Amino acid sequence: MADNAEGTGLFVMNSDGSDFRSIACDSASFFSFRYCSPSWSPTGDNIAYLSLDDNPPKTQWIILIDPETTETDTIAEFNVPPEAFLMSVPIWEQSLCWSPDGTKIAFTRLEGYYVSHICLVNIDTGEITQVTFEEDARDCFISWSK
Repeated sequence: MADNAEGTGLFVMNSDGSDFRSIACDSASFFSFRYCSPSWSPTGDNIAYLSLDDNPPKTQWIILIDPETTETDTIAEFNVPPEAFLMSVPIWEQSLCWSPDGTKIAFTRLEGYYVSHICLVNIDTGEITQVTFEEDARDCFISWSK
């Protein structure tokens, strides 16, 4: 994710820095919450990211993008309580990560004022399962290991 003159978006490049290109860009806003916590799939053929619409009704999505074709697929969509935007978990603490086998994504879900929980989404079905339940928890910065 980067902010530049084109706006906020997702950009890819070769490991030597060549072929820098935008694969998704929000030119309407220099800073937006549309491309949070991008993460390459274990196979390297997709990037998953969290996208948050800060206009009512508040909605959060988990989106997959093919970096070659820039085609996207929304695998999960859910509402975010309005109180989550009253100085909630900072957007830079929102995160997601792939399971090692690439079948699930763990992510942080905004639940309220300074409250977030860790959930899993099944890539094939879009089914969401909450895995942390501590009241008033601020779960963030997640990772997954084998």
